[in-house]
Amino acid sequence: MSNIEVQILKDKLAQLEKEIQEIDVLNTELLSLRPNAQIMASWEYTHKEFPKVPTLEEVDKSDVEAVKAAKDQQVREYWIKVMEIRLVRNQLIKCYKTEGVNHYKNCKKLADLYVELLKEYNSSKEKR
Repeated sequence: MSNIEVQILKDKLAQLEKEIQEIDVLNTELLSLRPNAQIMASWEYTHKEFPKVPTLEEVDKSDVEAVKAAKDQQVREYWIKVMEIRLVRNQLIKCYKTEGVNHYKNCKKLADLYVELLKEYNSSKEKR
């Protein structure tokens, strides 16, 4: 490497270090504005825990808040089932594409799981 290339790399490194310091200053300012805030990257996901509440059949219909909580829980559980089925389906499609003619043998467990999840979903749908 020539001296010019080394100097260019040193300049870029100094510039990146300066940008990192600026980001640290901004993060410190953000934390001072919101002391309980957590700085997360855009790819990080926080999981929210919801309290377990009685089902719609078990709740007193005159208690509006309890009915709403039961409905919200039912919707969350429904979407969890739907997303679980979607994830398994996507894995199955990917397996079919990667395994080619051997997909009958190599993707059988995923296919069985997908069918089982669909049956559970349909049986829970009939109960509603």
